[in-house]
Amino acid sequence: MFIGMPGFIVGVILLYFLSETSNTRLYSIKKWALFLLLIQAAYLSFQYSLKRPSRLKYGTSFKSMIAVLGCLAGYIYAYDAAHALKSAVLKTQYENQTIYVTAYLCDIPVTSEFGLSAEFCLMDVNFGTEALAGEGFKAVLRWPHEMELTEQVYRLSVQAKRPRASVNFLGASFESYLFYRGVVLSGKVRGVQQIRPLESLDILSQVSFRYHQLRLYLSRICDRLLGGFTHEGMLKALLLGERSGLSVNDHKVLNTTGTQHLIAISGLHVGIVMLGLYAMLPRSFFCLAVITLTGAAYILLVGFSPSAQRAWVMCVLGIIYAAGFLRISRLRIYILALFIVLLIDPLAPLNPGFWFSFICVAILMLVTALQSFEGRVWYGVVFLQCWLILILAPVYSYLGVSFSAVNLLANLLAVPWISCLILPLALICFLLALIAEWLLQLVLPVLHFVDVCLSVMMAFLGSIRVLSQHWFLASSLIMAGCFLVSVLAVMIFGRLHRGYLMIMVTTLLMLILPGKLNAPREEMVVFDAGQGLAIAMNFQGRSWLYDTGPAYGKTSVVENAILPYLRVNQLISAVSGLIVSHGDADHAGGTGALLDLVSIPVLLSGEPERLRLNESFSLCQAGLLASTDMVSLEILYPFDDVLPETRRSANNHSCVVRFRLRGKTFLLMGDIEAEAELQLVKYYRHKLKADVLIAGHHGAAKATTYALLKHVKPELIVFSTGYLNSFGHPSDRVLSRLAVWNQRYSHNARARSVRILNTADVGAIRIQVDSRSAEIMVNT
Repeated sequence: MFIGMPGFIVGVILLYFLSETSNTRLYSIKKWALFLLLIQAAYLSFQYSLKRPSRLKYGTSFKSMIAVLGCLAGYIYAYDAAHALKSAVLKTQYENQTIYVTAYLCDIPVTSEFGLSAEFCLMDVNFGTEALAGEGFKAVLRWPHEMELTEQVYRLSVQAKRPRASVNFLGASFESYLFYRGVVLSGKVRGVQQIRPLESLDILSQVSFRYHQLRLYLSRICDRLLGGFTHEGMLKALLLGERSGLSVNDHKVLNTTGTQHLIAISGLHVGIVMLGLYAMLPRSFFCLAVITLTGAAYILLVGFSPSAQRAWVMCVLGIIYAAGFLRISRLRIYILALFIVLLIDPLAPLNPGFWFSFICVAILMLVTALQSFEGRVWYGVVFLQCWLILILAPVYSYLGVSFSAVNLLANLLAVPWISCLILPLALICFLLALIAEWLLQLVLPVLHFVDVCLSVMMAFLGSIRVLSQHWFLASSLIMAGCFLVSVLAVMIFGRLHRGYLMIMVTTLLMLILPGKLNAPREEMVVFDAGQGLAIAMNFQGRSWLYDTGPAYGKTSVVENAILPYLRVNQLISAVSGLIVSHGDADHAGGTGALLDLVSIPVLLSGEPERLRLNESFSLCQAGLLASTDMVSLEILYPFDDVLPETRRSANNHSCVVRFRLRGKTFLLMGDIEAEAELQLVKYYRHKLKADVLIAGHHGAAKATTYALLKHVKPELIVFSTGYLNSFGHPSDRVLSRLAVWNQRYSHNARARSVRILNTADVGAIRIQVDSRSAEIMVNT
């Protein structure tokens, strides 16, 4: 039976490699995964042909066939789950229309200035008289503050759309996250049609409803208990797994020091609870059952998140193995845990946490197998942290995640601080407060002490954050492979001096010479910034940024897309300038987050007075910024006040930039509208000719006028818009102008039809110029 488990695991994971996902660099190696599988299948077929049937029962071929059958079963099992979810996603013909859903709240609502939002468990979905697939899936809904949607099963009218999000080449993919969570639609609640009785649900749905109502009740108790504390949001995150209350400053400190995993309910917290009980209780089946049930209760308390489920499975198997009740090798325990996790959740490989969890456990198993830490607990903690950072370094670099020596120092303090002091005290106080009200007077002083301890930890993390010098290894697969081989060589042959020499040389090569290992990429990247704009222009190992996109509370396009892109391409320290077209939030929202982490010598804006740190920005003025034989970058607008200040809106203060690369011209319009476009045309006339036009104001009707098109004559027009945005961008009037333009000039043999791309449809756009043919190459 065990023989089929590795095959099942391979089959489930194989679906991930062979499926087109919206945002993963791993998809680039899917053909190699398929190739290796075909080689294995061919080898097994050849081996089968050499074996006699009488020997198949106990021979290698029989085991291989079981493994292949397990692989096939795993693939079909995962495909069925993925296909069912994909089929349930709202169809495009129902988007932006009113549909009716029966649902109940299955998440703790997140409050913002615009209203509330949360996940709802769906019972049914209807469009008029037609019923759609919905039961067993979820919806992300928004509703105004005055509407109460917490304690009942509701039939709601919803203006719905597909669960879409920004899709960039690197960085976190919120769209993949929504798919993994089983979200099949999102939208805004228009009204409550009726309240359904709880008895109308089946037994399992009633249990689920009661569970989520209990978590809402606990959330309200937590708010009352922790109200007024300095780190109320962090304590609530530790107790209930709810991170929406985390302050912006705390989020920033945790993120830049690599300690954000301590606040999320991760394997560490589940391990603390279960291993703590294991250390205190005797070794018996009854005690193991108590520990298992307590761990299950804890992961239910924190929301039954996938990371908590994985940790619970691994801790249960680890405790059974440590107690001597499961006499198999540690490798088989690892494979069994992986098998159970994928059996429970076949879509787990879509979650990056799945990979990091099992990679980290594999590293810890390998290190502890090679070296004993008995009687040297603190030495073991430091040693294991160092190896985790070292081995994961190429993975972080490949995915665009920052890391540094500060991360190691921060974790060395924060992990025991949270594990041994803050979390146990906070959990005990919370449980006592639930038992009886009179115990509140006893637990409040302890909670204040915990809050002070958190303040001490955050002060320390904030102080060392300024010392952070991030490392970015070359993203070459060859160099990453050499690095990992060197690390493993030192781990296995630690006493050999040549192993240490190998890892030192490889590390130095990757840290000091990344620019020589990877040829500098010359391109323009239009990031998928939703209803915003963010662009990178790279040439000769340098980068200029144009706009930073919007920010969404604690996160932004800068953190999700721009910084990962700069890290992977070793451009963090090579950003020569930032041009913020004007002060609107959809263009300048991420400016502060970018400048907190990246030192940029030239800062320009059309409205410096509206920007954070405005004293650092200079006013955009027409003129040349950079020029070489093959590249030039210049500001075309604003020039002398041809357009009177009283008639210039915020949009018409935008910087207009012209970027030339290998004979091709790119025109970046910001948010300028018809008045400013007319001044540009009058001033430059036919000098405005460009091959690529980044349309002004996201394609609004007041921009991209026919006069501009006539003089620019672009081959490619790019719109940066949000999916089904409320502004209706790009406007039908603009699209009609382009259609007329195409029709009028299509008879000219030298003219080409304008190609139109929209980030809402294709995600981020990479535009390069072929060095031989000088043709524009577009990748999405």
